[in-house]
Amino acid sequence: MRMFGLRNQKGSCWINAALQGVFRIPELQKRFDENKEDEKNAVEMCLSEIYGSRGDEGLKDFYQCVKTDTMPAGEGIGDSHELIEFLCNKIPFLDKLMRFKTANIVKCNNPNCAYKETKYESLIEFPITPTKPKQSVSETIIDTVRPDVISDWKC
Repeated sequence: MRMFGLRNQKGSCWINAALQGVFRIPELQKRFDENKEDEKNAVEMCLSEIYGSRGDEGLKDFYQCVKTDTMPAGEGIGDSHELIEFLCNKIPFLDKLMRFKTANIVKCNNPNCAYKETKYESLIEFPITPTKPKQSVSETIIDTVRPDVISDWKC
């Protein structure tokens, strides 16, 4: 496993934070260690160069690959989450590793009612919020996915 830091240049700490997370993904490390990156994908090749040089090369090219009007890579403050989404949209391999699906289901518990609606979403992050002080992460996740029963709901 490669461990290294990245140099901050002109407000690039948000990029470096996102890349440090991406480079900790074992499947990505293996892909780059075995030189299996997609040579036709400029963004993936930039990541591979940064990873292969332990952060000494490739950042300037990477900034140019990901620079958009809303994401001023290497020139100012940006959003790490937006960068992760951008990378997932540009690198199918990474998208498969990081994006997951959730479903919100609304159904009637009345045995005489067949109402059921399911809405699917594709996410990179799943926000959770503790409902009580000093709640563990496991408890918070369980509370977040526990079904809500609306007792006075009529269908």
